[in-house]
Amino acid sequence: MKLLILTTEPNNFVPQTFKKKAEAAGWEVELINPDKAYINVSVDPYISFDGTKFLGADACIPRLSESHMDYKDAMMEQLEHMGVKMLNSAESMVLASNKLKTQIVLNENGIITPASAMIGTVDQLENAFKSIGGEFPVILKTLSGTHGVGVMRADSMPSLMGVVQQLHKSNTNFMLQKYYPHEQSKRLLMLDGVPVAGVSRSVPKGDFRTNAHQGAELVPFDPEEKEIEACKRVCELIGTRLGAVDYLIDEEGNVIVFEINGSPGFEAMQKALET
Repeated sequence: MKLLILTTEPNNFVPQTFKKKAEAAGWEVELINPDKAYINVSVDPYISFDGTKFLGADACIPRLSESHMDYKDAMMEQLEHMGVKMLNSAESMVLASNKLKTQIVLNENGIITPASAMIGTVDQLENAFKSIGGEFPVILKTLSGTHGVGVMRADSMPSLMGVVQQLHKSNTNFMLQKYYPHEQSKRLLMLDGVPVAGVSRSVPKGDFRTNAHQGAELVPFDPEEKEIEACKRVCELIGTRLGAVDYLIDEEGNVIVFEINGSPGFEAMQKALET
């Protein structure tokens, strides 16, 4: 049996962990970096990596950043056409990489997400701000980004206007989002509808983001049934067999889902579970 790990960071913790575990279970493992490959889409399409034709595999774990997603989507679809079974499909990976489209799907299916708005021009900023509650602080979130990068907080209309003007100037798509006061958020790692691990993440001093890469402290926890069901439903709706769902519990006890990551990192989570 042969496993393909599709990753732009082949030496990082997660792909190397997958490789070691798969090899220990008797799999042959190949890592392909899309940045060093190309897709031939002629009559007999194929993928070439480092000048060699990729001959196929039984299964593939896609580990992909959100940049150049159209190209990576095409590569994943080509693998699917070649009969390679994908842990997460190309369609689910593309959807999970877009925070706005993800939120639309979740909202349509009864999953509670923060009130959000997206604007096309700065002229609509004040109306959009009012539509999500009209209270500061407010969150600005680029439509792609990981580790808390691309998530900003504005505490006044002048600061909000300044950030929005800069984002528009750089042609960066973003959305406004209601801010929930919180001391921690939660992340649940799901595989085929079953929770693999869960950690609560603190708010680091001087910050508002609860990401490990921003200095948050991770503490393992056992999720309640309502949390498991909400995260399971999120993964079903987005189509990710493997996914990490980020959420918090509001004052009324509701599960508020912020996003799902189809290429979740778990190095910090694993370290927290081992301590």
